[in-house]
Amino acid sequence: MQVNLYPKEWILMTEKNKRYYIVTIFLFVLHFSVSAQTSDVILQGEAEDYKNTELTFYTFSDLITKQEEPLAKTKVDKEGKFTCRLPIEDTMQVFLNMGIYKAYLFVTPGNEYNIKLPPRKDKSKEQKMNPYFQNRSYHIRIENGEKNILNTQIYRFLRTYNRIINQNIELIYNSPHVLDSLANLIDTTHNYNSPYFNQFKKYKLGDLRITSTNNEPSNILEALFAEQDIPYRNTAYMDLFNQTFENYFEEFYSKYDRSIDRIVNQAGKLANLDSVLQKADLLKDHPQLRKLVMLKGLHDAYYGNNYKKSSIVKLLDRFQEFSEDDYHKKIAKNIHDKVTRIRVGFEAPDFCLYDLDSNLVCLDSLQGNYIYLGFCNTDNYTCLRQFKLLNNLYERHKNHFKIIIIATDENLEKLKRHVERNKYKWTILHYGNEPEILKKYNVRTIPSYFFIVPDGTLSLSPAPTPTEKVEQKIFKEMRKRGDI
Repeated sequence: MQVNLYPKEWILMTEKNKRYYIVTIFLFVLHFSVSAQTSDVILQGEAEDYKNTELTFYTFSDLITKQEEPLAKTKVDKEGKFTCRLPIEDTMQVFLNMGIYKAYLFVTPGNEYNIKLPPRKDKSKEQKMNPYFQNRSYHIRIENGEKNILNTQIYRFLRTYNRIINQNIELIYNSPHVLDSLANLIDTTHNYNSPYFNQFKKYKLGDLRITSTNNEPSNILEALFAEQDIPYRNTAYMDLFNQTFENYFEEFYSKYDRSIDRIVNQAGKLANLDSVLQKADLLKDHPQLRKLVMLKGLHDAYYGNNYKKSSIVKLLDRFQEFSEDDYHKKIAKNIHDKVTRIRVGFEAPDFCLYDLDSNLVCLDSLQGNYIYLGFCNTDNYTCLRQFKLLNNLYERHKNHFKIIIIATDENLEKLKRHVERNKYKWTILHYGNEPEILKKYNVRTIPSYFFIVPDGTLSLSPAPTPTEKVEQKIFKEMRKRGDI
């Protein structure tokens, strides 16, 4: 007698239904398989100096543009304790911007870290007003030692690296060939069985070996960049990559093929650019590296004088379809966003800032209006002089365009008193809850101005100041659009 091992319902199913259930079960198993491979990182600790403050953990979205990407926020409670969960899929560096420090550590998926934050040291008034202030690096200490091995090894390796180089700096300057020996010495001093650490050490020491007169740089570079799987998140690899391929299109033009200029400036096919780059021995057998070099080349070329910026933007737009690598697509988007951020014809960076009555004002809620946007500070004499001109500008043209000033004053109460005393009628917002607005608009000097048209794009970037016949320029822009 034959026993049927399948339920009656299964026997009666159509082939189509059977396939459906098989696929469903497969996806169910796949989901749990993937979930098992990726897990969050937990960071916790006690920080007396940071009671009742908010901590934001970041990583770099990519290590070419180094755009800061927030991962998670947490509140330090009244007792100084905090816990935070980070969505991490690979070993990577994460950091906090804490006063004068950029405090960082390396984290691995699935680990829990008890961390010790640096003593609190806030920025001075001058440092806060400088959007390009360079924070000091601080390697965060991890108190549960068994989870700290990678960070400890990297910290000790860097300490040895810097000590040996600094102690031999005069010898290195006079006899560059000793660099190879020093690299071998440092290499044998630190060993730890970790893929991330081994790559970190390899590429950090690679820089010394390239510089040594004992080696042929091209041979060392070929050995260093031979790996097909690129460690995009390894800071030492990307530091060496950025250094090696800085302004690479210019080097390629003089060394290999001059047609690279024509392809870039005419926004030619990315496939043609890829073919030309294969003429470099370092790149010919490495398609992933070639695409990464293309992205780095486009990034650097945008800030040079030999290439059309509009063509570079077009090439970056096309990269989404050209590369199948999601990380390449991410880098291309980051570069595109970075180079077009305050470019005429592109969308003005959004913001949501509080006015002096604690009302939240967002740029996207003002679309449909012409906006004369400025960045000023009441401690700046030039700004104070221009405020008087803004009063006149407002009275004459309040029906034509809005005037919005983003104040970078540190003392909010002092700012309020100044505004009340002078009875300014145009809108003043304070940058306090979104200080990164200065970087978004690439504000390098105070005052700075921009003109935004009703569809939310930049029309004048930068715009003239109130002392530079700004009315004529603004009305010229409005006439172009038939609004006056």
